[in-house]
Amino acid sequence: MDIIKNPLALLATFLLIACGSESDKSSPAEIIFPEHLPKVNPNLSQEDQSGIWMVYRATTENSQFTNGDGEIVNIEKEIIANELGTIILDTEHDYYQHSLNCTPYEFSSDDGLYIRDTHENGHLKLYRDNIDEEFGSSGRISVSYLSSQKIHGRGWKTQHYLVDGIKTGFHQQIEFFAVKVSDENNFLLSDDLDYSSSVNSENISFDENEIYGGMCLGLQEHKYSAKIDNVKVDSYTFENLVHFADYDHTFEIYNGKSNNTTSENTQVIGVQRRGFHKSIDHHCVESETECLNSLSLDTEILQNDSSGISFTAKLTGNEDLNNEVYIDAQVSVIIHPFEPALETQE
Repeated sequence: MDIIKNPLALLATFLLIACGSESDKSSPAEIIFPEHLPKVNPNLSQEDQSGIWMVYRATTENSQFTNGDGEIVNIEKEIIANELGTIILDTEHDYYQHSLNCTPYEFSSDDGLYIRDTHENGHLKLYRDNIDEEFGSSGRISVSYLSSQKIHGRGWKTQHYLVDGIKTGFHQQIEFFAVKVSDENNFLLSDDLDYSSSVNSENISFDENEIYGGMCLGLQEHKYSAKIDNVKVDSYTFENLVHFADYDHTFEIYNGKSNNTTSENTQVIGVQRRGFHKSIDHHCVESETECLNSLSLDTEILQNDSSGISFTAKLTGNEDLNNEVYIDAQVSVIIHPFEPALETQE
């Protein structure tokens, strides 16, 4: 986990973003937060940014490559993420630890390819593809701390690389909004929400004496579209359910389906887990009945709104796979309603 001095600066390291205007800034008065996010709870701390936050993030990505027939293929992606994560203050070292993105991306492991310009109400992070370029030539991310309870970010990122000697790359754009929902940074101890999680139908429980600073959970909707010579040849929709916590409770479940019957793969389902837990990546075409029937994934989104996130997911094999349960998960975070703070009488 990254640890940084400036509150919320880690958000910038999570955002792969694309082509955009260098003057792409908005004043707080112009920023309209999505209805998906809760209203600000005036009873929470007005000074400390540590706690549990709800995040809404929209990302678009465009990439290009050459297929085996020498045709130029353009891939367009759109990802909408609704997530809950934490910001934790290490009082001993005066550092903040952040987990506001359940699928963190790494731009580069080379610190020489970016710089951070910090100011009182946020920061601007500037990127370059190589050391011969100016900072900001391949990406700019602006993060604004609107208050101790609201964050807004917007930016872009480009990256180029070679595949089999052919130059390719991607462009991403992102905008995200975050609202604080609890001053407590441990999901298990917060009085502002009810949290529960079980995996594989086992009695796997958390130790409440331990602070789970890396906890993050959420739901993501992915839309992919492929075009050749501006003609759409395939499209996919994906549902991703993600939960990052301790060793046993960390997983990502995905369920994808092609909207074009000529697609090479019409079904993509699977689960990624840590360590000794078995991960599955299952791709089938429409004509492969045995493949389609070998695994079964049942998911249900019980809640996904300003009051919380709740879902169930179960991935199992058929009789030939000994009816193995690869994952059986139930996750729920429900945010308590709050009363407005009492106004001081003059």
